[in-house]
Amino acid sequence: MFTRHYVHLNSPVSEGGGSRMSAISYLTGKMGVNQKIFSSKARLGRLLEGTSLMFRLFFLKNEVVLIHYSIFPALFSKRLVSSPLFSAFIVGILERCGSWNTIYIEVNDLPYEQAVDLELPKNRMDVFDRAIFTKNNLNFIFASIEMERYAEKKFSISKSRVSALINGSHSPDKDFDFPTWFGNERSGLVFVYAGSLNRGRQIDEMIRLFIGSNHSLVLLGVGGDWVQSEFNDSPNIYYMGSFPEKIAHGIVGKCDIGLIPYDENRFYYNICYPTKASFYAASGLPILSTPLTELRHHFSDDTAFFAPLSDWSSVLSDPDLSEKAKSMRSVMVQKTGLHFLWDNLWEAWLEENMGIVG
Repeated sequence: MFTRHYVHLNSPVSEGGGSRMSAISYLTGKMGVNQKIFSSKARLGRLLEGTSLMFRLFFLKNEVVLIHYSIFPALFSKRLVSSPLFSAFIVGILERCGSWNTIYIEVNDLPYEQAVDLELPKNRMDVFDRAIFTKNNLNFIFASIEMERYAEKKFSISKSRVSALINGSHSPDKDFDFPTWFGNERSGLVFVYAGSLNRGRQIDEMIRLFIGSNHSLVLLGVGGDWVQSEFNDSPNIYYMGSFPEKIAHGIVGKCDIGLIPYDENRFYYNICYPTKASFYAASGLPILSTPLTELRHHFSDDTAFFAPLSDWSSVLSDPDLSEKAKSMRSVMVQKTGLHFLWDNLWEAWLEENMGIVG
């Protein structure tokens, strides 16, 4: 059982990593874990909070500590954390703390691999990674099975010190009512994409597959103003904007199939677990996804369609698609979806890794 939890949370939560940390904070708080939530946005404030964190870790004894990998670049910046001297300082504090306590470090992303593979701004977080993942008295909780396996192999981490906890979803509001929400009168299915809608990441290509289709496409998320202007003439494409999670759940639950269009040829997409997969599953939706390695660990052919984006047109034109989707939805609602709720994922992790039965 954890006795201490250290996390940095920005408000409002605007991305998957923040949503994950917020959920874990809620779960540990519900268990009565002693929490310290850092939240300063000012540079000096973050530095003071980082100093406070280091002092806390230095003097801890006989505790079971949960701390997030992301707290260090959040408080000190990626640039400072990735300098050899400062990374050695942080890891030295953690190693000392680990000799007196049991430490679990939650790892939502691997920023170095993410930046290289997805062509994001470069960083040198590999320096910090080599320092932290090679220490023998630290335990790690990765956000996917494939990420766990990758880090275990790359840094020769003992199997007994690694585990995986995928991103979950909160329970949808079953009483949510959203009448005539976009007035669809088409005979096809309603597909939904819920997530960031910044250009790239196959979003454009995915949208174009629905132009002229008998099916409808609903888009939910931030950064989609360009969709509204560019595809305004397409009567079956609906950009609805960004909503709080409960309302988004209500909208998604009225759709038929959830979409995950990420490029399966990108290494990093294959080792990550997309939060939207649990979001769809908890709402009872089957999934149409590119064949991502991590997702195949969690969904089978009775709950998901797996096909490269180039083959999605064939999926959309399948005359039996409606019946297949209906059958998949029944499985998702009755058997599968509950597995992806945060409470159930958390209880399963605690039981497997700490022997705590909820």
